[in-house]
Amino acid sequence: MDKRKGRTIKSERTSTRLQHSLDYLFDYYYQAKKSEGRAENALKTYVQNYNYFCEFLDERKIIRDIRNINVEVGRDYIIWLRDEKRRFSDNCKVPESVRTVGLLPNQLTRALRI
Repeated sequence: MDKRKGRTIKSERTSTRLQHSLDYLFDYYYQAKKSEGRAENALKTYVQNYNYFCEFLDERKIIRDIRNINVEVGRDYIIWLRDEKRRFSDNCKVPESVRTVGLLPNQLTRALRI
């Protein structure tokens, strides 16, 4: 604790971990886009796309750290979106027949864009 100001000082280890956390980095990005005045729908799309990526990472048991992301992970993510990602979540009121596996090409393009 900093005795001069009565505040806790972040350890270097905590600071470094935050700098590499994908959740922290996405929040930083999201706040920047929000401050630029991006449309609400665009902001929702950013969150949805990030959630897709997190779902992929969680399924693959990849820790959400920027140091774990490389070209191979990027390629695997594209393949996952195209061939494995289930359209519509389980809590969505869409008929089972519409819940196909793999995103459509235009959905895939949107999911990769941030």
